Amino acid sequence: MDFSGTNAFAFSNLSLKTDKELFELYKKEAEGGKVDAMYYVGQMYQLGEGQPGNNPNYQEAFKWYRKVAEGGGVDAMYFVGQMYQLGDGQPRNKPNYEEAVKWVDKAIDAGSEPSISLKKSIQEHMDMIDA
Repeated sequence: MDFSGTNAFAFSNLSLKTDKELFELYKKEAEGGKVDAMYYVGQMYQLGEGQPGNNPNYQEAFKWYRKVAEGGGVDAMYFVGQMYQLGDGQPRNKPNYEEAVKWVDKAIDAGSEPSISLKKSIQEHMDMIDA
């Protein structure tokens, strides 16, 4: 996976006028193996940007975030954990707290400070279920 040029890629494409144009460009780059583009495709699917009706597609967002996370992308590890926590992109939208903790722990180990708060939130949800 190519992690080079992440910020340069993102900022070089700001001149495009619509979310749909950005999405199409990022998707093409992502399908070519560009990791930063994979991350942006995941974000755009999650937020519904460039999507029909501006509707989120959590299954696709999860798929793209997971690819980046598996390649070592720390921010994507956070979002994979969060999506497992919320059930977004999961079968029957059911949360999977064990997987959420696994991915958030990977992000924490890689230095993600926001993941510490997310882990606490996940643990609180788990505690409520166990109570």
